[in-house]
Amino acid sequence: RIPACAPIPFCVSVECRGGGKAGLWGGSSGIAPGDRAEVLAGLGCVDLVVSFAEDTPEDLIREVCPQVLVKGGDWKEKGVVGADFVEAQGGTVKLVDIVPGRSTTGLAEKIRER
Repeated sequence: RIPACAPIPFCVSVECRGGGKAGLWGGSSGIAPGDRAEVLAGLGCVDLVVSFAEDTPEDLIREVCPQVLVKGGDWKEKGVVGADFVEAQGGTVKLVDIVPGRSTTGLAEKIRER
C-alpha cells in the first residue's frame, strides 16, 4: 500500500496478473513480475516500483495520483488508462516516442527466441 500524500518522485507500475491473460511478459516463457520489478527498481532514477493485478492500472493511478503519467506513443490510438483522472487533478499525460528496435515488445521477443 502506498502511503497517502507521500511524495514519490518516480514510481513505475508493473502488471502482475497471472492466469488466462498473460500479457506481454507473462506465460511460462515470460519474465516473472517480481523479476521485472527488480530490474526496474535497480534503475537509479526509479524511486518505487509497485505492481497491479487488475486488468488496467486505473485503481493504482487513482491511489498514487501522479502529477505526470507517461506511456509509449503507441497508446495514443488506444487511449491512456487514467489520463482523464490525472488531467482532472491538474496533472499531465506524456506520450513518449517509440524508438525502433528498442521496444519492450521487441525485447520480450528476443528473450523468447533464445
